[in-house]
Amino acid sequence: MSEKYLISGIMAKMEIYCGNHPEPEKMQIKQGPFSVFYACPKYYKENRIEGEHICANRIGINDVERIVDHINSKICDNGLLTSSVNLQNHSWKQNGVEYKILIHHSDKMCVQCLNRNALTKIKR
Repeated sequence: MSEKYLISGIMAKMEIYCGNHPEPEKMQIKQGPFSVFYACPKYYKENRIEGEHICANRIGINDVERIVDHINSKICDNGLLTSSVNLQNHSWKQNGVEYKILIHHSDKMCVQCLNRNALTKIKR
C-alpha cells in the first residue's frame, strides 16, 4: 500500500462545472441556510433565458472535500507526486454524484458534477 500525501494546491486550481447542460456551466459558490454549496447558475432566474427550466444541480462542501480526496488518492496511488500525471477524462461516481475531470493542467483543473438526486427534486 502506498503512503498517502496531501497534494498542495488542488483546491486553488480547481473549478466546478455543472454537467446538466450540453456545454458545462461553471458552478457558483453560495451560502445556504445551513452551509456553503456549489450551485448551477441556471438555478437562478436571472441566469436563464425566458422559458428555460431551472437547473437544481448542486453539490455541498463535503462533496468538494470528497473530490479533492479522490483526486489526491488517484495521484498518490499511482506514485505520481509530480505534475506529470494527467487525470483528464477520468470519471467516477460517489454518493449519487457523477464526476468527470474535463481539464487537468498544472495550473487548472475543471471537474464536472452531476447530482441526479438533486435534479429529481426540481419543481418546474
